[in-house]
Amino acid sequence: MAKLPGYFFIIIGIAGVIFFYTYSGTEIESKELWLVFSFFMIIIGGFLLVQQKIESIRRELNKPQQTEETDKQTGAGENP
Repeated sequence: MAKLPGYFFIIIGIAGVIFFYTYSGTEIESKELWLVFSFFMIIIGGFLLVQQKIESIRRELNKPQQTEETDKQTGAGENP
């Protein structure tokens, strides 16, 4: 579920880094602060993607255990 926001943060962060790294105007006084903020957006996006991947792996690992426990409780899969 966190894939889309993760990709969004990464794309916006990369666009911000590219823009503020090459910016040479005088209108934005603290471009270094915005550059650092853009890096943090990339990090947050990566964190969301990794967190989502870990959660999906956890769900896959727990799925077979739940099925085996359910079979034992209901008696399914036993040979008479």
